Amino acid sequence: MGRIKISPSTKIMKIEEEVKIILDRVISDRKEQERIEKNREAKQHELEMKKLELSQKNQSLNDESGRRIDMGPKIQLTQITPKFDEKNDEMGLYLINFERKAEFAQVPKKDWIAYLLAVLPAELSNMLVRNAND
Repeated sequence: MGRIKISPSTKIMKIEEEVKIILDRVISDRKEQERIEKNREAKQHELEMKKLELSQKNQSLNDESGRRIDMGPKIQLTQITPKFDEKNDEMGLYLINFERKAEFAQVPKKDWIAYLLAVLPAELSNMLVRNAND
């Protein structure tokens, strides 16, 4: 029986093909893992948002006489609102985001100023307080 001789270049081409197939599998596996991880993170975020929403709905309690009392927001607005950064933040956009978060946290509008002053830099909040008193 005659043997078929395979040239070294043919062997290299076959090895290259096998390596390419393996790399393609690794890449597709990684992409699939990334997609699964993104879906998991999105579901986790959605679950946390629903938990926050439910905690807000359950914030009222009964006092001794059976009357409902409002305990105020369970989500602390200062915890979900980053401090204002004068160098990187635009005041208009920051205020819009602050309002949205305050509404989400169900903070009464009468308390918004106190929460806003807490997240503004000291110099800016002092200036606002001084101007309000004038």
